[in-house]
Amino acid sequence: MPTTLYVLVGKSLTFKAISTSDPLLFPTGTPVWGGSSDATGTSETMMVTFSTLSSTTSDFKTVTATCGNTSMTAYVIVYDFTPILTPQDNFEGRDLDYYGVCELIDLSFSTSPSGIGQYYIGGLKWQIDSGKGALTDNGDGTGTYECADVADTVTLNGVLPVGATTVPALPVVGNPACVSVNWTPALNQLGVSVFSFTAVDTHQRTAACQINVLVAECYQFVGRGDSGTTVVVGSQSFQSHLGAIRFIWPVTMVDRPSIKIPNIASGQLNFSMQTVMHNPDVFPLNPDQWSQRLRVTILPGQVVLGDLHQSLNGIHQSLATFTDPIGDHYVTFPFGIDGM
Repeated sequence: MPTTLYVLVGKSLTFKAISTSDPLLFPTGTPVWGGSSDATGTSETMMVTFSTLSSTTSDFKTVTATCGNTSMTAYVIVYDFTPILTPQDNFEGRDLDYYGVCELIDLSFSTSPSGIGQYYIGGLKWQIDSGKGALTDNGDGTGTYECADVADTVTLNGVLPVGATTVPALPVVGNPACVSVNWTPALNQLGVSVFSFTAVDTHQRTAACQINVLVAECYQFVGRGDSGTTVVVGSQSFQSHLGAIRFIWPVTMVDRPSIKIPNIASGQLNFSMQTVMHNPDVFPLNPDQWSQRLRVTILPGQVVLGDLHQSLNGIHQSLATFTDPIGDHYVTFPFGIDGM
């Protein structure tokens, strides 16, 4: 028998006395039941209903079985249990009987008498008996409940630049209502393009947002030589440090090409690259910017070297190598722009 039993007020337990004598029978009129729990009677078993709370964690309600000069006592703490729901957005004066859709509520409990932890009670578990929502039970009598977004739906619509698409297509009705946007700007869309979105729920509540996307021309040139040449991309002229340009890639600082490194047995391979930009919206006083020419040398063993030549204006060029998951080696050309 445990040193102390913890019993919820109003619950009943059945106690059984077991004789250790031969032939394992109690004398007539025994055992005699008693104790502060008001257990009374003479029988082998005794059901006791614990209807009086313990005032403290040392206020035991006892159940005693006596047979002759021998007695055994069970010590019981009778407690009450109160679940507690505390909204995380617990602002002063809020109603604690009603909660909003998708609201987060912290779940806990209290006991009377105080100071009785989950360890002593055991088996505490929060669960959803009816309705919807999301419940996280921590296994220690605490948890978090997210109220269901039961009735509302949202209609999401938008006005996008030419060529932009969404998946799924707008308008979208749902809960939640989400889209992915795909857009490759054309040369005639340089400057600021606007994405506008509006969300309206079933109660006609409206939210709107606008996203401004700046489109500028930024390219990486790959070629040979250092005599310099002028290249026209679209309608814009770019002055380059390269004498012969073989490849042109539109780039951003996070999206740029990678070149597979050849594995040569002897000698070396050389080429040059440079980053250029035309961005009058961000840099009206210095719209045309460029990096130094980066001369790239590839040696046997897929060794890559780089050295910088000529002038720069606002763009700082560098070189990096990496190996992909299947073991192929690549070189790429990171760059930074002053003021961005």
